Amino acid sequence: MECPNCRSLTQVSDSARSSEAVVRTRKCPNCSTSFRTTERMSYLSSNSSSYAKTTKFVVGWKAMCEIVHDTHVEKGFTNKTMNHGEQLMLMVSELAEGMEGVRKDRMDDKLPKRKQIEVELADTIIRIMNYATDTGLDVSGAVIEKDEYNKSRPYMHGGKKF
Repeated sequence: MECPNCRSLTQVSDSARSSEAVVRTRKCPNCSTSFRTTERMSYLSSNSSSYAKTTKFVVGWKAMCEIVHDTHVEKGFTNKTMNHGEQLMLMVSELAEGMEGVRKDRMDDKLPKRKQIEVELADTIIRIMNYATDTGLDVSGAVIEKDEYNKSRPYMHGGKKF
């Protein structure tokens, strides 16, 4: 999230959650401006049988995005000069590294108790979370909506092989 005053990245100082929204008070580390943000979860229907599960997913996803993004900023992984294409291709590169791990049946070199594919998928998700946080995208909502849409699709998308 960007500060509305100076446009720098902000940190969460407190939050309140309800089943309908996540309300956060943010404080800009550069100019000390405090402001509140409300993220509506309008894509959740309280009549849905999976309402509680989807609410937990959204709240958990957004909380993890904050944790991951804080680490991203703290460790200097933020590169404001990277464009959208570069950030998206870094996601692709993590998947390519995962494919090499599958092809060669490798364990990860940094987390040796884990398969390389697991760690590279985690790296991809972390990059997605950071990108979504930086750009204000609601990926968790899109996942829920896409799953609902996929339930209406024909088996194998109408005869595709895979």
